[in-house]
Amino acid sequence: MARRKNVKRIDPRYFLDETVNRGDAPTLQEDRGDHIRGIGEKIERLEDEIGRAEASLEEAERLATDPSSEELTFQNLMDLRTRPEYYETQLRIGRMREKIGLLGQQGAQLELGAGGPTGPVGQLARPDY
Repeated sequence: MARRKNVKRIDPRYFLDETVNRGDAPTLQEDRGDHIRGIGEKIERLEDEIGRAEASLEEAERLATDPSSEELTFQNLMDLRTRPEYYETQLRIGRMREKIGLLGQQGAQLELGAGGPTGPVGQLARPDY
């Protein structure tokens, strides 16, 4: 393989004394009850966020309605609903609902015991992507 000109190379001798000590990293210890509470709190936060996102969509649709003309209301709503921001908000709401479902499955598995009826011991439900 030909060597390129004007390419800065790092001399590997500088790194001979460096090591990677993976055993020194602290591990996170959390009991099952703390984990279940954390899942419940995350579900509550996601539900609050869904409520805020849906309220913003409803407010935008309310502002798009024109009480004097149904045709203008229809055109305004179609214009609003074809905007990328509206679509992105709907996608975000859908993803949050899927996440809530997955977290609910994981919480149920943890309450039943490790793995539960849907998976082996120590394995929680994972998304299907």
